[in-house]
Amino acid sequence: MALVGTIRTLTGLPQPQGLALSAPVTITDIKRCQPGKGSRRRLNRMPKEFVLSNPRDYHTPQSSYTREDLLKSSEGGYFGPGNAQLPAPPMLMIDRITEISLDGGAFGKGHVVGELDITPGLWFFGCNFKGDPVMPGSLGLDAMWQIIGYWLGWSGSPGKGRAVGVGEVTLQGAVRPDVRRVRYEVNMRQVRRGRLAVGIADGSVFADGIRVFFARDMRVGMIASAA
Repeated sequence: MALVGTIRTLTGLPQPQGLALSAPVTITDIKRCQPGKGSRRRLNRMPKEFVLSNPRDYHTPQSSYTREDLLKSSEGGYFGPGNAQLPAPPMLMIDRITEISLDGGAFGKGHVVGELDITPGLWFFGCNFKGDPVMPGSLGLDAMWQIIGYWLGWSGSPGKGRAVGVGEVTLQGAVRPDVRRVRYEVNMRQVRRGRLAVGIADGSVFADGIRVFFARDMRVGMIASAA
């Protein structure tokens, strides 16, 4: 297995629309979520009169989720008005969640295991790259950002999830059309609860059981919805 590369910052990385994304990630975005003076104020800033709905008033947490469940989340309102929402297909990069917890995982602070079924007809194989099709590494990262945002809503934090940074990304292989299933394993490292939460996690992407992608210190912050 060839080492493809290590990315320590993601300035300029192509980033599609979805739960995790509101704008391209820049060095400034990453610094905004670093611990330190003012970092929480930037993430939690919102009008004083804004009322957040409690996700637990609208959804009873489950220990696993089907594709149908995740599609309902992509329609909005699954965790209550203005709360966490997955992107719709084709940007939804998860077919099911097989495990989700508040206190499991490598750090005992919560974890998620998700899966994506791979077929040669998936949309990204036709354009990345012609004659040498692979799943873009940025989609693996986006899938794990989606999962962190979903976990924050599932665990009771209000607001909509937006990716605000990542510490380090290592690519160790590729997801090709002959792969049958991708598995995502996301381990929460730190969760800062407040009026709006921030989740920090490490995660891996596996292609038929072989790790091809690792990301450290992925950050998702919850923001107040303007809608």
